Amino acid sequence: MPDTGREPGGEATALGFDRRARAFLFVAGGALGLALGLGLPYLAGALANLEWVPFGGLLHDIGAYDAIWAWVARPLLGLALGLGFAAFVIHDSPVVRVEPTQLVITQRGSSRRVERKDVNGVYRDGSKTVVVSATGRELFRGEIEGGRDKVRAAFINHDYPWEST
Repeated sequence: MPDTGREPGGEATALGFDRRARAFLFVAGGALGLALGLGLPYLAGALANLEWVPFGGLLHDIGAYDAIWAWVARPLLGLALGLGFAAFVIHDSPVVRVEPTQLVITQRGSSRRVERKDVNGVYRDGSKTVVVSATGRELFRGEIEGGRDKVRAAFINHDYPWEST
């Protein structure tokens, strides 16, 4: 059976980062931050030797700092920054709930509703999904996670006027 983009047993389709994608972002962000924290002395030492890099002396000092607490603090700080970056990306990304009568758009901690009767067209502009009214006013423009086909199917399955090919 083909994936229509609809949630089983429901009338609405939620588009955005799903649980697996969020978990991946946290794991990847944490691992990258941890790796950068561990590799910071080596990276700073290598950059300090390049002529065109500003603040070479400061970078050399960072690379040469060898206290025990710094070897623990750097990876932990990198881990925290990586997890914080992943949380920022997830929080900043819109979640669009496509329903037969309305769109519910949640982003950066706030939600807004767009009534179906106000939507005159939905199309892709590069990587962004655009929802417009009959007067041409943009009701939404943003990158919706989940893939082009799933986003398209969600709008088509709920009878929104999809205009892209």
